[in-house]
Formats: sequence, C-alpha cells, structure tokens
Amino acid sequence: MTDFSKLEARLDAALLTLGTGSKPSRADADALSALNGQVTDLKKKSEDQNAEIAAVNEQLEVARSKITRLRETMAEQKDSVAAQDKEAENLRASQAEAITQRDKARDYTLQLKEANFELRKKNEEMVGDAELINRNLERDLAQLKEQHDLDLAEVNSILTRLTPLVEGN
Repeated sequence: MTDFSKLEARLDAALLTLGTGSKPSRADADALSALNGQVTDLKKKSEDQNAEIAAVNEQLEVARSKITRLRETMAEQKDSVAAQDKEAENLRASQAEAITQRDKARDYTLQLKEANFELRKKNEEMVGDAELINRNLERDLAQLKEQHDLDLAEVNSILTRLTPLVEGN
C-alpha cells in the first residue's frame, strides 16, 4: 500500500469516528489535522509529478515527431541518391558510347587522309583511278555517317542530363 493509501485509510477512520457522533479527542483532532496536511502535501506532490510526466510525454512526442521527419528526409535523400546514381550510370554509358564513336571517327579520318593522299598522288601523275576515287568517296561517306552518330550521341548525352532538370527532379 502506498503512503497516500495509508493516509487515506487513516483519514477515513478518523472521519468515521467523527461520523458516529462521538466527540473526537484533542489528540484525534490534531492527528486528523496532521493527516489532512499530509494528504494535501501528497496530492500536491502527485499533481507536480503528473505535470512532470505530462511535460516528459510532450517532449517524447516532439522527439518522435523529429525522428519521423528525419526518417522521411533520409528516405527522400536515399531516393535522390539512387536517382543520381542512375543518372551517373546513364552519363557513363553515354560517355563510353561517345568515346567509341569518337575513336571510330578518328579511324575514318585517318583512312580518309590516307585515301586523299593516294588520290592526290594519282592526280599529280594525271592518272585518274576510278576505284581509288570510289574508295575515297566511300570513306568520306562513312566518316560523315560516323560524325552524324557522334553528334547524335552528344545530343542524347545532353538530353540525358537535361531530362531530370526539366522534369523537376
């Protein structure tokens, strides 16, 4: 039994004595007064503790709210990092494709330079070689196609980077 319960039982006993019509003794009256004082003190302590508990509960709710917001922020950041990782992977793939296209364009350019050199040499000798001219034109056409592919890869790379900005991500 708690102190509060004991005091309440004593107070009830004292009130019962008063209720029977017998006159309480001075000692009973003093004891009753002391018990009333103790009960009042305990009620005050109980109210103070309840107020402290309410304050702690309020702080706990604030902390829980902050934790929830932090978890939401972490989830958003995780999603953002995942999107950025995906974008980076797309950019790496675009870059690899652009490098491949650039290397092909360099090879075609070297072949074209060689063919032009041979064509100039034949033209200086005044010997027109139709096969050489055709090869030169084919290489020139292949280089133009490769340059077109390179330009297209560059445009796609730019679009890959701009798409998240336009979509607001």
